[in-house]
Amino acid sequence: NTLPGGLVVSGARDRLIKLWDLTTWQEMGELEGHAAGLSCIVILPSGRLVSAALDGKIKLWDIGTRREIATVLADRSTVSALAAHPEGHIL
Repeated sequence: NTLPGGLVVSGARDRLIKLWDLTTWQEMGELEGHAAGLSCIVILPSGRLVSAALDGKIKLWDIGTRREIATVLADRSTVSALAAHPEGHIL
């Protein structure tokens, strides 16, 4: 999925979520906040982003401001999958 403005996202074990311009392939920014490597990312229908990391934390991000909105400790282990319901609910 793409974000508003034609951005795509990537995440890796370096703990960074990177925003990329799909037409130029240039990096447009980074989201920092996870203490461990990323395990999954999902884009909500609203354009917000949800990420999970190897530390068991799930974070909600506002892409427009590039700020973290909320953090939830899901478990003491890795979150291995996230899914978004078409109405925007996180599964």
